[in-house]
Amino acid sequence: MTGHRLPTLINLQGVALSHGLENRTGPLRLLLVEDERSPASALGDALRDDGWVVDHTVDGREGLRLALQGHYDAIVLDFMLPTMNGDDVLRNLRAGKVWAPVLMLTAKDGDYDQTDAFELGADDYVTRPFSTPVLLARLQALARRGAPERPVALTTGGLIDAPFRTRSLETVRPRLPPQSGTATAGILTTKRHQPSGASSATTVPPWARTISETIASPRPVPPVSLVRESSRRTNRSKMR
Repeated sequence: MTGHRLPTLINLQGVALSHGLENRTGPLRLLLVEDERSPASALGDALRDDGWVVDHTVDGREGLRLALQGHYDAIVLDFMLPTMNGDDVLRNLRAGKVWAPVLMLTAKDGDYDQTDAFELGADDYVTRPFSTPVLLARLQALARRGAPERPVALTTGGLIDAPFRTRSLETVRPRLPPQSGTATAGILTTKRHQPSGASSATTVPPWARTISETIASPRPVPPVSLVRESSRRTNRSKMR
């Protein structure tokens, strides 16, 4: 997996954040953050023909500012942008609790590029070249879902699924019982279900018992001279 840069988070203090789409009427609004002007112009025309109101910028930091202050039903975001890359724009959007659906539109088609984008909070990922009718349909589907709050890090049952798999293994590793006796006692023992009030007995399967006994009392190794003498006797008996 390719290495990840340190997150570039900007100070959001003083920026008016208004993300709710409740009680809003009118056409769907889309923010297009794309620095290649010719493809952006063609896509913008197709979106407008499909009924969208489109705001376009070629700059990553300007795209972030517009997204933080605007009411958008969807955002189309490129990866490689001036002043701020698309992954940093996306990271800051989710940090600022902007939940507008984000579709990444890029020529980067690596598995880890796509995985990282989804872990940062992207809702869809389309690589170039692409079908314009299919892209428009995907954006309509994203807009229908709305913008409910959906934190990037998922928490369930005390486990945290954080972006970029940065969580420590200690957070998900099961707690083993304290080891006692042999080196395998803490792992290779199984406890049968006992009726209420009965004593809880720990049983060890035969294969585990064999391993434990081998570790506790290893068989003695014969001297090298005895091994060689035994080998000579075996060879002589075969020759006869």
